[in-house]
Amino acid sequence: MKDKPILMRLKKAANYIYVLLGALVLFMPALLNGYPILNNDDATYLWAGFTPTTPIDRPIAYGIFLRIFSFNGVTLFTCAFAQCWLMSWLLHRVFKRVVTGDKYNLYALAATIILAGSSSLSWISSEILPDFLTPVALLALALILLQQETRSTTALLFFIYAACISTHMSHVSIYTLVLLITLLFRKKLFAQEQLRIATQRIGLALFLTLGCIFTMGYAIANSKHVFGMGAILEQGILKPYLDETCPTEHYRICDYKDNLIENANYFLWVPESPIFKTGGWEANKDEYNKILKGTYTSPKYLAMRIKMSFVVTWRQLLDFRIGDGNYPVDLLNRVRQYVPGDERAFRAAVQHQDQLLPLLPLPNKIIITTVIISLVVLLAQLFLLKNSNKAFTLFVFLAVTATAVNIWACATMGQVNGRYGCRVMWLIPLCALIGLAQQFSARKEAVAQ
Repeated sequence: MKDKPILMRLKKAANYIYVLLGALVLFMPALLNGYPILNNDDATYLWAGFTPTTPIDRPIAYGIFLRIFSFNGVTLFTCAFAQCWLMSWLLHRVFKRVVTGDKYNLYALAATIILAGSSSLSWISSEILPDFLTPVALLALALILLQQETRSTTALLFFIYAACISTHMSHVSIYTLVLLITLLFRKKLFAQEQLRIATQRIGLALFLTLGCIFTMGYAIANSKHVFGMGAILEQGILKPYLDETCPTEHYRICDYKDNLIENANYFLWVPESPIFKTGGWEANKDEYNKILKGTYTSPKYLAMRIKMSFVVTWRQLLDFRIGDGNYPVDLLNRVRQYVPGDERAFRAAVQHQDQLLPLLPLPNKIIITTVIISLVVLLAQLFLLKNSNKAFTLFVFLAVTATAVNIWACATMGQVNGRYGCRVMWLIPLCALIGLAQQFSARKEAVAQ
């Protein structure tokens, strides 16, 4: 009897070691780069977190995360490692709850190593961007709905989920749809005895998701018209709409309609864009909202929007490469101001030396190949395990639904961008690896019996 508490403590310590090893594996891109992977958006996140001020175009939550986990500006290395540790911990728990048997630690670590070398997982975990939190929200939600955690762990998972949603405006629409779809199919996904609790937890998660609108209301109110215009510009809808309506409406942007560059990033951020030539984001709010409303209320342009939604969703489905936006970023002044101790590492980083992107063509080919193979394997696993492991079926449903909704929402309401694909596409290989682990574990148990 005295040995039992000791064995339990050793087992618990082993769990932490496996999680730590997984985090170190995921942290490799940051170590190889010599600094966490950065994006130009990080200038705004650092400013928002350390000021602190809510930016006009995004929530403040991720900026606060950077301030807390950099220990108020000591280093961004700790932020990236905190992301890797959180991801490793969630993956560990997913394998524990979905795969039967007592070897889940080994399966989780093996899967983490495989995914780190063949998918975008380690890249997004080592990158300073809230994109990392899109799949974290999915993993937390899956664990909540699997109903196998203690009350305290479930409460923690709800907190993690809500915190993730609050970091990016796209998360509200993505996870509202994921939850509504899950609610619609709940009777097929959950056993009868799980149904009541599952419905309650879906409802609570939906409440928290919609509640995050209040934490990012300022950013949504002041930026959605600009992002909406960028989307219809890049989709080729804005120019024909202006050609038809400018003779009667006399919008300020009409003076530039014949010279519009169909690139959302140019439209949103470049000083020579018509936005800034006509007064900026706030000055164009009423005009842009009127144009966007017109594209929804006109049957002709609504049909065009629906058609282009399919087109850009297909483009985004095929675009999940890593490295999007990871060119040498102009963040030296921000680093000096908010994390001054990082200046030497920032300057010496492979990314800052403009040597990072040339290294990525081969990894991107491997990532594409992995996803294709995983889709085939996953289809086979669903056929073999759908009746024997309900937890696996539920997890795959959530992961595939979140991936599909993310791809559609980002492409339709924003723009096609590799970073929006790579942040979730690694979930497909994860599902395939979980299925293989479960099949292998089931065979071992059958042999043992």
